[in-house]
Amino acid sequence: MAAGMTEPFLPRNSTRRRFLIGLAGWGIGYGLTNEIEAREMKMATIESDLWQVIETLAKKMPLTPAAIESVFGLVLREEGRNDAFVHVASTGPVELMGGQVVSNLSLLTKPSLIFDEKSAFAFEVNGPCVGIDVIREQYGELLVTQSPRGGSMEETTVYSRRFSWGFLSFAFKAEKPDCLFRVSFRQQIKGF
Repeated sequence: MAAGMTEPFLPRNSTRRRFLIGLAGWGIGYGLTNEIEAREMKMATIESDLWQVIETLAKKMPLTPAAIESVFGLVLREEGRNDAFVHVASTGPVELMGGQVVSNLSLLTKPSLIFDEKSAFAFEVNGPCVGIDVIREQYGELLVTQSPRGGSMEETTVYSRRFSWGFLSFAFKAEKPDCLFRVSFRQQIKGF
């Protein structure tokens, strides 16, 4: 190379060149992936409060992915499958009237998508705190169907009510015991 000339940034036929081109390609791909994820994470808003959502879902029992999608305006995607179950989910989030934000929607059913006694649908609730007293005002007496065992602050106390279609349950994490964490729907709860 002549005096005063510098080596090109991307030299021909070198490991450094291949590495830098590969790194640039990865960065472009990563950026596109993040853009798609950002679009999916854009918060939807629906004109229903938490109680209206629960009532609408209860009327649609036994639940199907299409029924859940129609309530929340989200698309559920298959997350996993085996011989016994299929798991479909959406991270949401969806903002409800009243300020609560619903996320991490999760439906577990038979591979045929039939909602039976082993199936469950749940979603997490964030935003303004919903306490057990407010839930009791809506649903009356509730049974404690699960209690923390003291192993983790992630454990939950679950309060449930039986209806003709199955069980509606409200979970409260040990780390935040005064605020609703999750709502779930099941046709049956073992032991109840």
